[in-house]
Amino acid sequence: MNKLYSLDTRKKVLEMYRDGIPVDEIIQRNNISRGRMYAWVREANLPHRRKNSACSEIKPFSSVADPSTMSLTERKALIDQFRISKNITAFAAEHHIPRSTLYNWSNSNDLI
Repeated sequence: MNKLYSLDTRKKVLEMYRDGIPVDEIIQRNNISRGRMYAWVREANLPHRRKNSACSEIKPFSSVADPSTMSLTERKALIDQFRISKNITAFAAEHHIPRSTLYNWSNSNDLI
């Protein structure tokens, strides 16, 4: 027997998927099956994510500007965005900065 889901649940699941939240977390939070979620993803014509898709977008850090050349103001702005980011791996890839650097800056007293 098929369980009926509200339109709000479906929208929430698709939004979480678009935001890069891990599939296991989405299905656990919303108490839905993996198959149901992927059916909604197909119906919405969203691209199917691979398990490490965010990591595959990361460019080699040697070809990116050195993060240590950023000003303190730039770092603070970046860390504010980092702290509210839902997908840390995608955020690091988008800004071409290693996650370890972002975590170190986030824990630094200079940037509080």
